Amino acid sequence: MAASKSETGAAKAKRSKASKAAEVPSKSKGRPAYEPTERDRAQVEALAGYGLRADQIADTIGVARSTLFKHFSAEIKRGGAVASGAVHQTAYQMATSGRHPASTMFWLKCRAGWRETNVLEIAKLPKLEIVVAKN
Repeated sequence: MAASKSETGAAKAKRSKASKAAEVPSKSKGRPAYEPTERDRAQVEALAGYGLRADQIADTIGVARSTLFKHFSAEIKRGGAVASGAVHQTAYQMATSGRHPASTMFWLKCRAGWRETNVLEIAKLPKLEIVVAKN
């Protein structure tokens, strides 16, 4: 029984030290919290628009992948959407200009349901009867 009382006393002492440590503000020895700048936000949006993967963007701005998503999720989404919209706009302008027939055909195939076929349809010719007249 004496051993259990001494263990209890040791546990109380540890708890007492832990509560005192919690009361005193500790000096953080870790990395300071990341604060994104407007330059970082613009860079992340541009890189996402260029199609870089999240890990590549995180390496470029010097943060962890989790930090990238924590602070820049809106910029990642917006960057991809803005870039895609610009490409769509350019494709549409090329398709409707009349100067780029390949773009026009691509647009019609993708957006209007046109398709190429390899089936050659030959109209049926009427049967030809040859009549030989006897003289």
